[in-house]
Amino acid sequence: MAFRLIANPTFWATVLIPAPGTAAQPLELEFRHRTRSQLKTFGESLSGRTDDQIVPEMIVSWRGADAEFSPEALVELLEQYPAAAGEIAAAYFREHTAAARKN
Repeated sequence: MAFRLIANPTFWATVLIPAPGTAAQPLELEFRHRTRSQLKTFGESLSGRTDDQIVPEMIVSWRGADAEFSPEALVELLEQYPAAAGEIAAAYFREHTAAARKN
């Protein structure tokens, strides 16, 4: 199979969501892919924005949750698990920048 010059528009990654009083819970997230320049622009746009504005721009869907993915369900996730947004954002940027190191 030949190397694909154009990356898939989305990718999956498991994020450990910190859960108060118990171990972090894994959640499989489907993220939007961004090119290097798009990722730079996105990173520069984060200042002054809330988690509720930023996280939906990263996620397309999820697997392994007890609710179907929807904008409302995503807001509920962020409300119920205050540390989730930070973990999601860290995983998102890590997956983009460290993908080559995995292989």
